[in-house]
Amino acid sequence: MAQVEIRNLSKSYNAVQVIHGVDLHAGDGEFVVFVGPSGCGKSTLLRMIAGLETITAGEILIDGRSVNDVPAKDRDIAMVFQNYALYPHMSVADNMGFSLRLKGVARAERMRRVQAAADILGLTPYLDRHPRQLSGGQRQRVAMGRAIVREPKVFLFDEPLSNLDAKLRVQMRSEIKSLHQRLGSTIVYVTHDQVEAMTMADKIVVLNSGRVEQIGAPLDLYDRPANLFVAGFIGSPSMNFIQGNIEGGAFRAADGTALPLPALPAPAQGPAVYGIRPEHFSLSSTGIPLTVEVVEPTGSETLVLGRLAGQRATLLFHERIQAKTGTVMRVEPLCHAAHVFKADGMQERISA
Repeated sequence: MAQVEIRNLSKSYNAVQVIHGVDLHAGDGEFVVFVGPSGCGKSTLLRMIAGLETITAGEILIDGRSVNDVPAKDRDIAMVFQNYALYPHMSVADNMGFSLRLKGVARAERMRRVQAAADILGLTPYLDRHPRQLSGGQRQRVAMGRAIVREPKVFLFDEPLSNLDAKLRVQMRSEIKSLHQRLGSTIVYVTHDQVEAMTMADKIVVLNSGRVEQIGAPLDLYDRPANLFVAGFIGSPSMNFIQGNIEGGAFRAADGTALPLPALPAPAQGPAVYGIRPEHFSLSSTGIPLTVEVVEPTGSETLVLGRLAGQRATLLFHERIQAKTGTVMRVEPLCHAAHVFKADGMQERISA
């Protein structure tokens, strides 16, 4: 195991800065996930840790040792890529042990490590097969096994599940989480899928345009997003945002509809954005009218899309709602679960 520390890290391509002064600490055995939209810099940041991208400014330390000038092969890390990058003419066993062979590790030790990784990943029956004879999930396990046999201090994963179908992604993310628990290793993982991040991480780093928006435990980010970007990115379906104003301690939407406020620091006045997650509504005969536009039953849940306070909103109910397009439902936002954000350029959270 190892600690990874990033201090004021920056990256520029000529005059274009893509990473802006990132600070981060990943503790021994911690599972840290970088998440954000495409182009936010998360893969670039991971490649800088790996030594595959040069650093413009700042410092990267692994176990307290600066690795800025250390070649990738000497950083004692192992990386699992989005594409499996397996050698098609080699068996599974040879693919997994190839890096050890290049390092001159004795054959008996290579086979011991390959067999141990195969036992962990359920690959023992496939050691003599070639990649073309494997499913996508099995190939991904081989790529993971190739990293495990190196016994590195840190594992780096760059969107390893993005080439898999939805059902297999769910299975593989639980397997990676289980692998982390068995090995107790430090993992830095990149994904654009916030559900993947929520279910796997000990700590999530939310990135946007090369800047860190928030760092924290998954449920902390879900319950207390620092700003509008984090609130909108974390959670599926996304949080609803209603534009309006705080006047005399009350929130009024642009059409004049009053919405119940959570605790606010005093004084709070002026333009604001009211945030409420889809599941934080209840049916109420005296509630706010919602004009139904689309109803999406999924079996265990029902999504209702419509207009609330004159603005688009998505509501999620755990019961089966009998509603049709054009009808009006009355709903009540759960006051304690609401969020209020500044409507200025910072868009920071102002509710307690």
